Amino acid sequence: MLGLGGVTTEVLRDVAFALAPLTPGQARELLGRLRSATLLHGVRGRPAVDLDALTHTIAVITEVAAAHPEIAELEVNPLLATPRGCQGLDARIVLG
Repeated sequence: MLGLGGVTTEVLRDVAFALAPLTPGQARELLGRLRSATLLHGVRGRPAVDLDALTHTIAVITEVAAAHPEIAELEVNPLLATPRGCQGLDARIVLG
């Protein structure tokens, strides 16, 4: 499950789903399915986020989840995407 977080995810339920693992291209396509995806490209004078870093990070997270069947859930929240890169600020892993 992928969403931009905050109001877009919690109130508007703007999320997209895919099975892991994803390639960076598939991650970009998944992000593009979000109604709020235009926020990633910069609005109201804000710069666009580094989509290459974001999609690469999403791909790596899904690869880790898929490579370890003992992981029942893996959540990186928040995943901070900026114009200069992407960084996971917190993560939760549930072993099954």
